[in-house]
Amino acid sequence: LSTAKFFVSSGMTSRGYTYICSDDGWDTARDSTGHLQPDPRKFPSGIPALVDQIHALGLKLGLYGASSSVVCSGRPGSLYLEERDARTYAEWGIDYIKEDNCGEYALGVARFQAFADVINRTGKPIVVSTEPFSTTVTPLHSRFANLWRTGNDIDASYDTIVNRIDLNDKWAPFTGPGQWADPDMIQCGNGGLTEAECRTNFGLWAVAKAPLILGTNVMTLTRSMLDVVMNEGVIRVNQDPLGIQATKRSANGRVSPKFVGLAPCTVTDIEPSVNGVKASSVKWQLQPLDSTNTTFHIYHPDTKRCLSTRPYIGRHLPVPVLLPCNASDVTQVWDIPKPLTVGGIINRNLGLALTAGDST
Repeated sequence: LSTAKFFVSSGMTSRGYTYICSDDGWDTARDSTGHLQPDPRKFPSGIPALVDQIHALGLKLGLYGASSSVVCSGRPGSLYLEERDARTYAEWGIDYIKEDNCGEYALGVARFQAFADVINRTGKPIVVSTEPFSTTVTPLHSRFANLWRTGNDIDASYDTIVNRIDLNDKWAPFTGPGQWADPDMIQCGNGGLTEAECRTNFGLWAVAKAPLILGTNVMTLTRSMLDVVMNEGVIRVNQDPLGIQATKRSANGRVSPKFVGLAPCTVTDIEPSVNGVKASSVKWQLQPLDSTNTTFHIYHPDTKRCLSTRPYIGRHLPVPVLLPCNASDVTQVWDIPKPLTVGGIINRNLGLALTAGDST
Protein backbone atom coordinates (compact mmCIF):
# COMPACT_ATOMS: atom_id res chain seq x y z
CA LEU A 1 0.00 0.00 0.00
CA SER A 2 2.90 2.36 0.72
CA THR A 3 4.19 1.74 -2.81
CA ALA A 4 0.77 2.60 -4.22
CA LYS A 5 0.69 5.84 -2.25
CA PHE A 6 4.16 6.68 -3.55
CA PHE A 7 2.94 6.12 -7.11
CA VAL A 8 0.41 8.88 -6.51
CA SER A 9 2.53 11.32 -4.49
CA SER A 10 5.55 11.09 -6.81
CA GLY A 11 3.51 11.68 -9.96
CA MET A 12 4.16 8.19 -11.35
CA THR A 13 0.44 7.64 -11.88
CA SER A 14 0.31 10.75 -14.05
CA ARG A 15 2.93 9.10 -16.27
CA GLY A 16 0.75 6.00 -16.65
CA TYR A 17 2.05 3.63 -13.97
CA THR A 18 -1.04 1.69 -12.93
CA TYR A 19 -0.28 -1.79 -11.57
CA ILE A 20 1.13 -2.67 -8.14
CA CYS A 21 2.23 -6.31 -8.43
CA SER A 22 3.30 -8.76 -5.74
CA ASP A 23 5.90 -11.36 -6.63
CA ASP A 24 6.26 -14.84 -5.10
CA GLY A 25 5.55 -15.00 -1.36
CA TRP A 26 2.16 -13.38 -0.86
CA ASP A 27 0.37 -16.63 0.12
CA THR A 28 1.05 -19.47 2.55
CA ALA A 29 -1.01 -22.58 1.71
CA ARG A 30 -4.50 -23.73 0.78
CA ASP A 31 -7.29 -24.00 3.34
CA SER A 32 -9.42 -27.11 3.95
CA THR A 33 -11.55 -26.29 0.90
CA GLY A 34 -8.50 -25.93 -1.35
CA HIS A 35 -8.55 -22.14 -1.66
CA LEU A 36 -5.38 -20.05 -1.63
CA GLN A 37 -4.69 -18.23 1.63
CA PRO A 38 -2.76 -14.94 1.85
CA ASP A 39 -0.01 -14.64 4.46
CA PRO A 40 -1.80 -13.09 7.49
CA ARG A 41 1.38 -11.31 8.60
CA LYS A 42 1.77 -9.52 5.28
CA PHE A 43 -1.95 -9.01 4.63
CA PRO A 44 -3.66 -8.85 8.05
CA SER A 45 -6.84 -7.41 6.54
CA GLY A 46 -6.87 -9.88 3.65
CA ILE A 47 -6.46 -9.36 -0.09
CA PRO A 48 -9.96 -7.96 -0.87
CA ALA A 49 -9.44 -5.12 1.62
CA LEU A 50 -6.09 -4.29 0.02
CA VAL A 51 -7.67 -4.37 -3.44
CA ASP A 52 -10.27 -1.84 -2.29
CA GLN A 53 -7.55 0.47 -0.97
CA ILE A 54 -5.50 0.15 -4.17
CA HIS A 55 -8.54 0.78 -6.34
CA ALA A 56 -9.45 3.82 -4.27
CA LEU A 57 -6.12 5.33 -5.31
CA GLY A 58 -6.97 4.74 -8.97
CA LEU A 59 -4.49 1.85 -9.25
CA LYS A 60 -4.72 -1.91 -9.84
CA LEU A 61 -3.33 -4.94 -8.01
CA GLY A 62 -1.50 -7.92 -9.44
CA LEU A 63 -0.56 -11.27 -7.87
CA TYR A 64 1.88 -14.04 -8.69
CA GLY A 65 1.06 -17.71 -9.35
CA ALA A 66 2.31 -20.62 -11.42
CA SER A 67 0.81 -23.09 -13.89
CA SER A 68 2.55 -25.93 -12.05
CA SER A 69 1.86 -27.85 -8.85
CA VAL A 70 4.00 -25.38 -6.90
CA VAL A 71 5.30 -21.88 -7.44
CA CYS A 72 9.06 -21.45 -7.48
CA SER A 73 9.28 -20.91 -3.70
CA GLY A 74 7.44 -24.19 -3.07
CA ARG A 75 4.06 -22.66 -2.20
CA PRO A 76 0.91 -23.96 -3.94
CA GLY A 77 0.59 -23.62 -7.70
CA SER A 78 -2.53 -23.63 -9.87
CA LEU A 79 -2.00 -26.76 -11.95
CA TYR A 80 -5.32 -28.70 -12.14
CA LEU A 81 -6.87 -26.08 -9.84
CA GLU A 82 -7.05 -23.35 -12.44
CA GLU A 83 -10.80 -22.80 -12.25
CA ARG A 84 -10.85 -22.56 -8.45
CA ASP A 85 -7.97 -20.09 -8.40
CA ALA A 86 -9.40 -18.03 -11.24
CA ARG A 87 -12.68 -17.64 -9.35
CA THR A 88 -10.74 -16.65 -6.23
CA TYR A 89 -8.77 -13.98 -8.07
CA ALA A 90 -11.93 -12.62 -9.68
CA GLU A 91 -13.84 -12.57 -6.38
CA TRP A 92 -10.97 -10.72 -4.72
CA GLY A 93 -10.95 -8.13 -7.53
CA ILE A 94 -7.43 -8.89 -8.76
CA ASP A 95 -6.50 -7.07 -11.98
CA TYR A 96 -3.29 -8.85 -13.08
CA ILE A 97 -1.91 -12.37 -12.72
CA LYS A 98 1.64 -13.50 -13.45
CA GLU A 99 1.71 -17.26 -14.14
CA ASP A 100 5.19 -18.69 -13.65
CA ASN A 101 6.48 -22.09 -14.76
CA CYS A 102 8.06 -24.01 -11.88
CA GLY A 103 7.59 -27.67 -12.71
CA GLU A 104 5.85 -30.30 -14.87
CA TYR A 105 7.72 -28.85 -17.85
CA ALA A 106 6.72 -31.75 -20.11
CA LEU A 107 3.14 -30.46 -20.11
CA GLY A 108 4.20 -27.61 -22.37
CA VAL A 109 2.18 -24.46 -22.99
CA ALA A 110 -1.29 -26.05 -23.00
CA ARG A 111 -1.59 -25.43 -19.26
CA PHE A 112 -1.28 -21.68 -19.85
CA GLN A 113 -4.14 -21.91 -22.32
CA ALA A 114 -6.23 -23.73 -19.68
CA PHE A 115 -5.52 -20.98 -17.17
CA ALA A 116 -6.35 -18.19 -19.61
CA ASP A 117 -9.62 -19.91 -20.54
CA VAL A 118 -10.88 -20.04 -16.95
CA ILE A 119 -9.78 -16.46 -16.32
CA ASN A 120 -11.84 -15.36 -19.31
CA ARG A 121 -14.84 -17.33 -18.09
CA THR A 122 -14.92 -15.38 -14.83
CA GLY A 123 -15.98 -12.28 -16.76
CA LYS A 124 -13.54 -10.17 -14.73
CA PRO A 125 -10.99 -8.25 -16.86
CA ILE A 126 -7.62 -9.60 -15.69
CA VAL A 127 -4.26 -9.13 -17.42
CA VAL A 128 -2.55 -12.52 -17.86
CA SER A 129 1.25 -12.66 -17.86
CA THR A 130 3.03 -15.97 -18.50
CA GLU A 131 6.56 -17.33 -18.27
CA PRO A 132 6.57 -20.27 -20.67
CA PHE A 133 10.37 -20.83 -20.92
CA SER A 134 9.84 -21.05 -24.67
CA THR A 135 12.67 -20.37 -27.11
CA THR A 136 10.68 -21.35 -30.20
CA VAL A 137 9.09 -18.35 -31.89
CA THR A 138 5.39 -19.13 -32.20
CA PRO A 139 2.14 -17.15 -32.18
CA LEU A 140 0.71 -19.47 -29.50
CA HIS A 141 1.70 -17.28 -26.57
CA SER A 142 -0.10 -14.26 -27.97
CA ARG A 143 -3.30 -16.31 -28.04
CA PHE A 144 -3.48 -16.97 -24.31
CA ALA A 145 -1.44 -14.21 -22.68
CA ASN A 146 -1.42 -10.43 -22.72
CA LEU A 147 2.32 -10.57 -22.11
CA TRP A 148 4.76 -13.45 -22.11
CA ARG A 149 8.35 -13.70 -20.95
CA THR A 150 10.88 -14.17 -23.73
CA GLY A 151 13.95 -15.12 -21.67
CA ASN A 152 15.13 -16.26 -18.27
CA ASP A 153 15.04 -14.09 -15.16
CA ILE A 154 16.86 -10.81 -15.59
CA ASP A 155 19.38 -9.30 -13.18
CA ALA A 156 21.00 -5.91 -12.69
CA SER A 157 23.91 -6.42 -15.05
CA TYR A 158 24.29 -4.60 -18.34
CA ASP A 159 25.25 -7.78 -20.23
CA THR A 160 22.06 -9.52 -19.06
CA ILE A 161 19.93 -6.54 -20.04
CA VAL A 162 21.37 -6.56 -23.57
CA ASN A 163 20.89 -10.33 -23.80
CA ARG A 164 17.24 -10.17 -22.75
CA ILE A 165 16.28 -7.43 -25.20
CA ASP A 166 18.15 -9.30 -27.93
CA LEU A 167 16.14 -12.46 -27.23
CA ASN A 168 12.98 -10.38 -27.17
CA ASP A 169 13.56 -9.02 -30.68
CA LYS A 170 12.49 -12.15 -32.57
CA TRP A 171 8.98 -12.08 -31.07
CA ALA A 172 8.07 -8.79 -32.80
CA PRO A 173 5.86 -10.46 -35.48
CA PHE A 174 3.39 -11.54 -32.79
CA THR A 175 3.16 -8.38 -30.71
CA GLY A 176 0.65 -5.55 -30.78
CA PRO A 177 -2.08 -4.01 -28.62
CA GLY A 178 -3.10 -6.51 -25.96
CA GLN A 179 -0.22 -8.92 -26.66
CA TRP A 180 3.30 -7.95 -25.64
CA ALA A 181 6.69 -9.68 -25.57
CA ASP A 182 8.16 -9.30 -22.08
CA PRO A 183 11.96 -9.26 -21.62
CA ASP A 184 11.41 -9.08 -17.82
CA MET A 185 11.42 -6.27 -15.29
CA ILE A 186 13.35 -3.02 -15.67
CA GLN A 187 16.41 -3.04 -13.38
CA CYS A 188 16.83 0.68 -12.64
CA GLY A 189 17.63 1.01 -8.94
CA ASN A 190 19.01 -2.50 -8.52
CA GLY A 191 22.58 -3.62 -7.94
CA GLY A 192 25.34 -1.59 -9.47
CA LEU A 193 23.42 -0.38 -12.52
CA THR A 194 24.62 3.10 -13.43
CA GLU A 195 22.32 5.92 -14.46
CA ALA A 196 23.49 5.60 -18.07
CA GLU A 197 22.77 1.86 -18.03
CA CYS A 198 19.37 2.59 -16.49
CA ARG A 199 18.59 4.97 -19.35
CA THR A 200 19.58 2.29 -21.84
CA ASN A 201 17.48 -0.32 -20.06
CA PHE A 202 14.43 1.94 -19.95
CA GLY A 203 14.87 3.27 -23.48
CA LEU A 204 15.27 -0.16 -25.10
CA TRP A 205 12.21 -1.49 -23.26
CA ALA A 206 10.23 1.56 -24.37
CA VAL A 207 10.93 1.27 -28.11
CA ALA A 208 10.40 -2.51 -27.95
CA LYS A 209 6.90 -1.80 -26.57
CA ALA A 210 7.82 -4.03 -23.62
CA PRO A 211 5.82 -3.74 -20.39
CA LEU A 212 7.36 -1.00 -18.22
CA ILE A 213 7.43 -2.98 -14.98
CA LEU A 214 9.90 -1.67 -12.40
CA GLY A 215 11.50 -4.55 -10.51
CA THR A 216 12.75 -2.49 -7.59
CA ASN A 217 11.62 -0.60 -4.50
CA VAL A 218 10.55 2.60 -6.22
CA MET A 219 10.53 4.47 -2.92
CA THR A 220 14.33 4.16 -2.73
CA LEU A 221 15.08 5.35 -6.28
CA THR A 222 17.38 8.33 -6.51
CA ARG A 223 15.93 11.49 -7.99
CA SER A 224 17.94 10.99 -11.18
CA MET A 225 16.79 7.35 -11.54
CA LEU A 226 13.20 8.42 -10.90
CA ASP A 227 13.53 11.06 -13.61
CA VAL A 228 14.62 8.33 -16.05
CA VAL A 229 11.64 6.04 -15.40
CA MET A 230 9.23 9.02 -15.43
CA ASN A 231 10.51 10.50 -18.69
CA GLU A 232 7.29 11.55 -20.37
CA GLY A 233 8.62 11.48 -23.93
CA VAL A 234 10.08 7.99 -23.62
CA ILE A 235 6.90 6.67 -21.99
CA ARG A 236 4.82 8.14 -24.81
CA VAL A 237 6.91 6.17 -27.31
CA ASN A 238 6.22 3.01 -25.33
CA GLN A 239 2.49 3.77 -25.08
CA ASP A 240 2.05 4.62 -28.77
CA PRO A 241 -1.42 3.24 -29.60
CA LEU A 242 -0.14 1.53 -32.77
CA GLY A 243 1.93 -0.75 -30.53
CA ILE A 244 4.48 -1.70 -33.20
CA GLN A 245 7.54 -3.24 -31.58
CA ALA A 246 10.84 -1.78 -32.74
CA THR A 247 13.28 -4.37 -34.04
CA LYS A 248 17.04 -4.43 -34.46
CA ARG A 249 18.33 -2.37 -37.34
CA SER A 250 21.20 -4.77 -37.85
CA ALA A 251 22.56 -8.03 -36.54
CA ASN A 252 26.10 -9.04 -37.45
CA GLY A 253 26.02 -6.38 -40.15
CA ARG A 254 22.78 -7.59 -41.75
CA VAL A 255 19.93 -5.11 -41.89
CA SER A 256 16.46 -6.36 -40.92
CA PRO A 257 13.61 -6.49 -41.46
CA LYS A 258 13.03 -5.41 -45.05
CA PHE A 259 9.50 -4.80 -46.19
CA VAL A 260 8.21 -6.29 -49.42
CA GLY A 261 6.69 -4.25 -52.24
CA LEU A 262 5.55 -4.66 -55.83
CA ALA A 263 7.57 -3.77 -58.94
CA PRO A 264 6.89 -3.99 -62.70
CA CYS A 265 7.40 -7.45 -64.19
CA THR A 266 9.44 -5.79 -66.98
CA VAL A 267 12.48 -5.52 -64.73
CA THR A 268 15.12 -7.84 -66.21
CA ASP A 269 18.79 -8.62 -65.89
CA ILE A 270 19.43 -6.39 -68.93
CA GLU A 271 17.79 -3.38 -67.36
CA PRO A 272 19.79 -2.07 -64.38
CA SER A 273 16.68 -0.50 -62.89
CA VAL A 274 13.08 0.44 -63.62
CA ASN A 275 11.70 3.35 -61.62
CA GLY A 276 14.59 2.92 -59.21
CA VAL A 277 13.98 -0.82 -58.67
CA LYS A 278 17.08 -3.00 -59.07
CA ALA A 279 16.70 -5.95 -61.40
CA SER A 280 18.17 -8.27 -58.79
CA SER A 281 15.61 -7.19 -56.20
CA VAL A 282 12.72 -8.83 -58.06
CA LYS A 283 14.33 -12.26 -58.24
CA TRP A 284 13.20 -15.00 -55.86
CA GLN A 285 14.10 -18.64 -55.29
CA LEU A 286 11.93 -21.45 -53.95
CA GLN A 287 13.82 -23.60 -51.43
CA PRO A 288 11.95 -26.87 -50.70
CA LEU A 289 11.51 -27.77 -47.05
CA ASP A 290 10.28 -31.33 -47.54
CA SER A 291 10.22 -34.13 -50.10
CA THR A 292 6.75 -33.19 -51.42
CA ASN A 293 8.10 -30.00 -53.00
CA THR A 294 4.98 -28.12 -51.92
CA THR A 295 6.38 -26.45 -48.78
CA PHE A 296 9.06 -23.81 -49.28
CA HIS A 297 11.14 -20.97 -48.05
CA ILE A 298 10.77 -18.11 -50.53
CA TYR A 299 14.36 -16.91 -50.69
CA HIS A 300 15.49 -13.47 -51.86
CA PRO A 301 19.10 -13.80 -53.12
CA ASP A 302 19.73 -10.05 -53.27
CA THR A 303 19.26 -9.65 -49.51
CA LYS A 304 19.94 -13.30 -48.55
CA ARG A 305 16.68 -13.30 -46.61
CA CYS A 306 13.44 -15.26 -46.56
CA LEU A 307 9.88 -14.06 -47.01
CA SER A 308 8.02 -13.87 -43.71
CA THR A 309 5.08 -11.97 -42.22
CA ARG A 310 4.58 -9.60 -39.33
CA PRO A 311 1.57 -7.77 -37.88
CA TYR A 312 1.03 -4.23 -39.07
CA ILE A 313 -1.24 -2.41 -36.66
CA GLY A 314 -3.76 -0.30 -38.54
CA ARG A 315 -4.18 -2.94 -41.24
CA HIS A 316 -6.55 -5.86 -40.96
CA LEU A 317 -3.97 -8.46 -41.98
CA PRO A 318 -0.22 -8.97 -41.48
CA VAL A 319 2.22 -7.71 -44.11
CA PRO A 320 5.06 -9.61 -45.83
CA VAL A 321 8.61 -8.79 -44.77
CA LEU A 322 12.09 -10.21 -45.32
CA LEU A 323 13.86 -11.68 -42.31
CA PRO A 324 17.06 -13.69 -41.83
CA CYS A 325 16.25 -17.25 -42.89
CA ASN A 326 15.39 -19.43 -39.92
CA ALA A 327 14.28 -23.03 -40.35
CA SER A 328 12.42 -22.98 -37.01
CA ASP A 329 10.44 -19.81 -37.79
CA VAL A 330 6.96 -20.93 -38.85
CA THR A 331 6.22 -17.51 -40.33
CA GLN A 332 8.72 -18.28 -43.11
CA VAL A 333 7.02 -21.48 -44.30
CA TRP A 334 4.93 -21.19 -47.48
CA ASP A 335 2.71 -23.81 -49.11
CA ILE A 336 2.69 -23.70 -52.91
CA PRO A 337 0.44 -26.30 -54.58
CA LYS A 338 1.43 -28.12 -57.76
CA PRO A 339 1.62 -27.16 -60.55
CA LEU A 340 3.51 -24.06 -59.43
CA THR A 341 1.67 -21.87 -61.96
CA VAL A 342 -1.74 -22.61 -60.42
CA GLY A 343 -3.18 -21.75 -57.03
CA GLY A 344 -2.22 -19.45 -54.18
CA ILE A 345 1.03 -19.04 -52.27
CA ILE A 346 -0.11 -19.68 -48.71
CA ASN A 347 1.68 -18.81 -45.47
CA ARG A 348 1.67 -22.01 -43.42
CA ASN A 349 1.51 -20.19 -40.07
CA LEU A 350 -1.37 -17.84 -40.91
CA GLY A 351 -3.25 -19.85 -43.51
CA LEU A 352 -3.37 -16.68 -45.63
CA ALA A 353 -2.41 -16.27 -49.27
CA LEU A 354 0.15 -13.85 -50.69
CA THR A 355 -1.79 -11.19 -52.55
CA ALA A 356 -1.69 -7.61 -53.80
CA GLY A 357 -4.02 -4.69 -53.31
CA ASP A 358 -4.21 -0.96 -52.69
CA SER A 359 -2.77 0.80 -49.64
CA THR A 360 -5.90 0.27 -47.56
